[in-house]
Amino acid sequence: MNIIVQVKNCIKAAIYQVKANIAVYSRHSGVDFIRKRKLTLPVLIRFLLCLESNSLGKSLLTFFDEGNPPTEPAVVQQRKKLLPAGMKYLFKTFNSLIKPYLSRGTIMGLP
Repeated sequence: MNIIVQVKNCIKAAIYQVKANIAVYSRHSGVDFIRKRKLTLPVLIRFLLCLESNSLGKSLLTFFDEGNPPTEPAVVQQRKKLLPAGMKYLFKTFNSLIKPYLSRGTIMGLP
């Protein structure tokens, strides 16, 4: 399997582990991220991981190909709901999931 596909699958798995434990990683347990919105937790995390040095508005237009992206305040409000510990857990989970795919002593099989 291609390393890019493996990395993508590990990121998806880590995101869904955060989603499964969202009561621990949200500001208001049992309230945040329960309503259906355009900016769900997995979409929010993928968007945050894809942010570049552009403004938030330009990043939204780039990330959401459709003609009606969420507004900038909507992103800020959704981001406030996710605790920093959630992102830390995401990265730790990703690192533990990707470790078996990395060759010992090298990065992604490269010397």
